[in-house]
Amino acid sequence: MNAVIYARYSSERQTEQSIEGQLRECMEFAEQNDIQVIGTYIDRAKSGRTDNRADFQKMLRDSKSKAFEAVIVWKIDRFGRNREDIAKNKAILRKNGVTVLYAKEHIPDGAEGIILEGLLESLAEYYSAELKEKIVRGMRESAYKCKYNGSGLALGYSVDSDHNFHIDPDRASVVQKIFSMYDEGARIVDIQKYLNERNIKTNTGRDFSHNAVSKLLRNRRYIGEYSWNDIVIPNGMPQIINEELFERVQKRMDKNKRTPSAGRGEAQFLLTGKIFCGMCKGTMIGDSGTGKGGNKFYYYSCRHKKKDRTCKKKSVKKDWLEHEVTRLTASVVLQDDVISYIADKVVEIKQKEHADKSMLEYYNERLNETNSAIRNIMKAIEAGIITDTTRNRLMELEDERADIEIEIAKESILRPTITREQVIFFLNRFKGGQIEDKEYQKKIIDMFVNKVILYDDKLIITYNYSGDENETTAEIIEEAALSDSGGCSDKCLTAPPYQSWFYMTCSDFLFKSAYTHVSVFSFRKGNACTEARRIHMDKSFKENLKNYYNQDAARRNRNKIRAHWKIKVRKNFYTVIKRENKKTLLELGAGAGFDSLFFQKKGFRVTAVDISSENIRHCREKGLEAYELDFYDLSALHKKFDCIYALNTLLHVPKADLPKVLQEIHAVLEQDGLFYLGVYGGKDNETVFINSSVSDTPRFFTFYSEKYLKTVLKDYFQIVDFKTIPVGTNRFHSVLLRKI
Repeated sequence: MNAVIYARYSSERQTEQSIEGQLRECMEFAEQNDIQVIGTYIDRAKSGRTDNRADFQKMLRDSKSKAFEAVIVWKIDRFGRNREDIAKNKAILRKNGVTVLYAKEHIPDGAEGIILEGLLESLAEYYSAELKEKIVRGMRESAYKCKYNGSGLALGYSVDSDHNFHIDPDRASVVQKIFSMYDEGARIVDIQKYLNERNIKTNTGRDFSHNAVSKLLRNRRYIGEYSWNDIVIPNGMPQIINEELFERVQKRMDKNKRTPSAGRGEAQFLLTGKIFCGMCKGTMIGDSGTGKGGNKFYYYSCRHKKKDRTCKKKSVKKDWLEHEVTRLTASVVLQDDVISYIADKVVEIKQKEHADKSMLEYYNERLNETNSAIRNIMKAIEAGIITDTTRNRLMELEDERADIEIEIAKESILRPTITREQVIFFLNRFKGGQIEDKEYQKKIIDMFVNKVILYDDKLIITYNYSGDENETTAEIIEEAALSDSGGCSDKCLTAPPYQSWFYMTCSDFLFKSAYTHVSVFSFRKGNACTEARRIHMDKSFKENLKNYYNQDAARRNRNKIRAHWKIKVRKNFYTVIKRENKKTLLELGAGAGFDSLFFQKKGFRVTAVDISSENIRHCREKGLEAYELDFYDLSALHKKFDCIYALNTLLHVPKADLPKVLQEIHAVLEQDGLFYLGVYGGKDNETVFINSSVSDTPRFFTFYSEKYLKTVLKDYFQIVDFKTIPVGTNRFHSVLLRKI
């Protein structure tokens, strides 16, 4: 085996003799183990806390040449003093076929070796943490002086070059307005709407959320109370709100704080957030009533029936329903063949996660952009342009860079492998519990149950085995459970004369799902079960979309701020169509028309279409040629276009209808024309979202995996470019297509 040696010393207390000692002992280790040393890499007076070591980086690069099979280091702490960095760098070497060996720390093969190595890495990190403690001590001293320590800056304050707090008069007036509105009876949602309608932003440049307003109203800094970690200093910073007003606001917030229905009274409603009405597809909530004898009874009731009497769904006893869901789940899921299937799927998904580097590429790109922005601000400061704005922006960028570097480190770490045996062992622990035990019911429902749809004559359950981020809907469950089922099972509800049947489907139904099982437990109704409609973009779905976007059109027309990534994909498409000298453009789902207006100002002849009449009105007010039209009838335009732009619009098309819509797009696109398609993805899923801050009208959404989307698109277009962009916790597919 060929190997190289890596050695370093990092402080004045360590000398060249330290390097020589490391090299000598590494050479002895190589001789004892019949290893041929072909070179050395040495960093002098370099810290192991970071990877910014010239020879260390050269060693990592050289490992790609396959010239050596191992790196010998004296001890683990020579390789790094941060577990994330150690894991990341070992992963790089492992990828290149290189093993790390330690001359003075014998680590055996097998499980005990992994544990030992992890322990040694932890000790190395502990040594490094001592330096961090010195930094924290410095920050504590600053805190005792009531200075800004780099954490989030509260709205209404600014910071000078010495990190002292000052009141920002303009922003402080916003804070005072928020407190006075709440004190005078406004709800948090009213304040949120007031701020966002006037385009007033948080300190991070975002719209105000319900949580942001709530946190601001709870922030004691506004009465002059400085706090950092466990240090609290009254009158330590400028006061914006007087104590009397602040206390009145706190009392009202405490009084208005709602106790969620999951904890109503002494009862715990285990299906809260998971149970839906089969009649109106709305949520069902925990409810209670008191009998003549004073006994309290608990139910699940349809929210629409209780709120506005628009649904006729009967309430169902809480204990009976939770017992049945648990019993049926245990009988369906906790079977050896199902557990084995889940284990196989979990391992398969984890293997795909290991291979996926898109998030790492995205964070590296963001880091480059942030570093470039920091350099530009530093140039401005060096040129004498020093203002509160430049200082605050520099601090924001430095905080952002730190966050991004943490995300890069996380993504760079080789995720631990989960074996099939581990999954099976974990799931088997759920077997044999007592169905009547509320704690057991809670564990089963939390772990396995995704959604429950309750009718008066049947019960539909979906089981999600990949975690709590899965989303599905009543309509999708019905589609899976009822449209293709074949035959009945022996699973039945405990209250006769029920019969039941069930259907199983794999993961391309659900976003972030490894395996989904849909069961229908149906009450007998003659000899037939109720039919469920299929999911297509039928009249009701279109009407829901129209209604929602008509209600939201005014807000969207006021909000002219576009997300950075949306601006970037639009700019990239513009660059391509300009280079190819395209002239005419059709935007699908144009909304308020901001993107169409952008292209029109760039010289293109633009046509905008949207399903919302209010959106079309806003488009025409901007001087755009716009038509109220959906994607299913584009031929009604009676013309063709050089290019088509569809950003976040085809996500409202069910998968079953996507081929038809692509045919329509293909028909109105000129030969050699370009089509930009942007849709959310990651895993295949169809779902319904309700944004109650705008409307209770549900909107249908479809998400696509890269594999599925490419398979469908290639039947109609040439795929010129296909990128997947991380957006928050989601993935966004940015696709450039050509008609050939």
